Amino acid sequence: MSGFFKETEIPEEEVDAIILEAATRIKKYGMEMAAIMTLESLKPLVYVGGELTRLTLSPFFPILGSTMDMWGEKLIDVFEERENIDKLILLLEKMSEEEDTKPDPDPKFKETEEDPEDDEQGAKNEKSGWQRWLPFN
Repeated sequence: MSGFFKETEIPEEEVDAIILEAATRIKKYGMEMAAIMTLESLKPLVYVGGELTRLTLSPFFPILGSTMDMWGEKLIDVFEERENIDKLILLLEKMSEEEDTKPDPDPKFKETEEDPEDDEQGAKNEKSGWQRWLPFN
């Protein structure tokens, strides 16, 4: 893996660990399909995007600390190669398929109790994911 400013070599085990971490974070927020579509459409530009990221963001990594500097460089090195993007896409597809094939929980054990925190209309006033940070309902 060669970069514009530095030349680093990342072991294959570490590359796989970074790809797995990225996939689990994407899955955590339920964004597998959106990530797959985005990665597939941007795959031809990953090298150029990596070099532009290295040029524009790398000067700011040391401000965040030496560990962030090294982590940022590793992320750029890993994801500016198409093979690694393909690995991430395949891993996301596999995770999505595993989730789809999970059996549904037993309907006998469904919660049927009323939640005391329901609002006047009977609908839950609960936000999930990024929506909980919105200042309005």
